[in-house]
Amino acid sequence: MISTNLKSIYRQRWMYFCALTVCSGNLSMSMTASWTSPTLTALLQDKQSGVHKKQAAILDALLPGGALLGGFCGWFLIDFFGRRSGNFVGGIFFLFSWTLLGSFPFLIVMYVGRILAGLAVGILYLSSGIYLAEVAPSSVRQVLFAMSQLFTNIGFLIEYLIGPYVSYGMLVYISAFPAILYTVGVAFVEESPYYLISKGHYYQAQESLEKLRGTKDVSIELKAIQDAVHHTQNGRFEVLLSKQNRRALAVAVGAMVVKQMTGGWALVSYSGPLLEQAGVPPHLGSAILGVAKLVTSVVTIFLTIKFGIKKLINVSLAGICGTLMVLLGTFILHQENINTDCIKWLPLVVLILFYVFTDIGIGPFPSFIGAELLSQQAKGLGTLIALSVGHVFGFFTMTLIIIADWIVSLSLFTAISAASIPFLYYYLVDTRGKSLVDLHGTLVQEVPRHV
Repeated sequence: MISTNLKSIYRQRWMYFCALTVCSGNLSMSMTASWTSPTLTALLQDKQSGVHKKQAAILDALLPGGALLGGFCGWFLIDFFGRRSGNFVGGIFFLFSWTLLGSFPFLIVMYVGRILAGLAVGILYLSSGIYLAEVAPSSVRQVLFAMSQLFTNIGFLIEYLIGPYVSYGMLVYISAFPAILYTVGVAFVEESPYYLISKGHYYQAQESLEKLRGTKDVSIELKAIQDAVHHTQNGRFEVLLSKQNRRALAVAVGAMVVKQMTGGWALVSYSGPLLEQAGVPPHLGSAILGVAKLVTSVVTIFLTIKFGIKKLINVSLAGICGTLMVLLGTFILHQENINTDCIKWLPLVVLILFYVFTDIGIGPFPSFIGAELLSQQAKGLGTLIALSVGHVFGFFTMTLIIIADWIVSLSLFTAISAASIPFLYYYLVDTRGKSLVDLHGTLVQEVPRHV
C-alpha cells in the first residue's frame, strides 16, 4: 500500500508541485494579514513615526476593504484569463505592496501598499481554491485544501515569533520573500484543464491533464470534463440560478456565514485583552497560540484523509460551541464580581481550544465548498458571492463586539454554532473521493441526506 502510494505521488509529482505552489500563496496571505500586529505595536510606541491610533486603525481596515474589491478582480481574471493568471496577478500585487511598504515608509504610501495587499489577498482567496479543486485528483483534493491551512498557520507563526524582535524594514523583507517565491513558482504551473476546455482549447487541456496526472492515459477523465463543461455552456448568471447551482450556492454561502458567525475574527482581534486577563504577555500568548494552530493544521491533514471535510466541520462546530460556552461563563463571573483568580488561566486554555477546533474544520474548509460543488460556468461568480457574504458577516462580528458587550456577542456566537451543526450535517455533501464531474452531475441535483 505504501509503495503504491509513493509511486502514485512520484508519477503525479508535477501536479503536487503546481498544487503546493498555489497553496503557498496562503503563506503570503497570512503574513500580510498578521504583519500589522507587531508592526503597528512598534509604530505606535515610536513617537517619531507619525502613526497614531486612528492611522493604525485605518491601516488595519484597508486590508479587508481591498480584499473585498480584490474578489471581484479575481473573478474577472480567472473567468476571462485563466486560473493560473489570477494566481499570478495576485502574486504581482503582493510584490508591489511590499515594495511600497519597504521603500517608502510614509503614511500615505503605506495606505496604498495595504490596499494593494488587500487586492492580492482577495484575488488569491478566490482563485487558489478553484485552481486546487480543478487540478487535484479526487483522492487528494481535500488533503490539499488542508495543506493550505498549514501554510496559513506557518505565516502567522513567523510574524508572531519574528516580528516583535526585528526592525520595520527587516520584517518587510522577510514577509516579501515568500511572495517572491510564490510569484516565480506560479508562473510555471499548469493551467486548469477545466478552464482550457471551457475556452475550446482541447489540445492544450489534454496536454495539461497528461502532465498533471503523469500519464498519457487521460482520455476517460478528459471526456468527462468535456461533458461537464459543455453541459453548463450558458450565461454565468443563468447557470448560477439553475436548480443544482442554487442548492450548491446556498450551502457555500451558509458555510461561510457560519464560519464568520462563530466569532473567529473577533476573538483573534481581541485576543490581547483575553491573554492579559490570563496573566500572559501578549507576545508570548500569540506565540503559544501560533504553535497550537501550526500543530493542529498538521494533524488536520491526517484527519482529513481519515474522516473527510464534512465530519471534521461538524466536530469543529461542536467543539467551538463548547469552548464559547466556557468563555461566556468566565465573562458572566466577572460581571457578577466573583473572584476568578483560581481560574485566571482559563481564557488562555479556552483560546487554544477554540483555535484548535476552528482549524480542524470550520476555519479552513468553507472557502473551498463553492469550488467543489458549483459547476464550471458558475464556479467563479458563485464562489465570489459566498466569500463576499462571508466578508460582510465578518465585518458584522467585528462591529458587534464594539456596539455590544462580550456577553451578548458570545451568546450569539454560541447559539449560531449550536444551530449550524444540524444545518451543515443535513445539507453539506460529503465530497471525499468524488470527482468534480460526479459532484456536478449527480450529488448536487438532490438535497443531500445523511451520508
